Amino acid sequence: MIEGIAAVGPGVGYLVTAVPGTITAADGSLQQAPCVIEVDGKKVADNDAGKNPKGCTFTIKG
Repeated sequence: MIEGIAAVGPGVGYLVTAVPGTITAADGSLQQAPCVIEVDGKKVADNDAGKNPKGCTFTIKG
């Protein structure tokens, strides 16, 4: 799910943020699901398989 796209600044670009939901880990606890942002078929951001609590962010040059 893409959480939002916001203009960063004049001539800078657009910030894309994906905040994944939670999944159940092997031990029964909840953890952040993995997320990936792809641009033109190339991975440009990920959250280290759910280990980065900030989710995925990437600035699209405008």
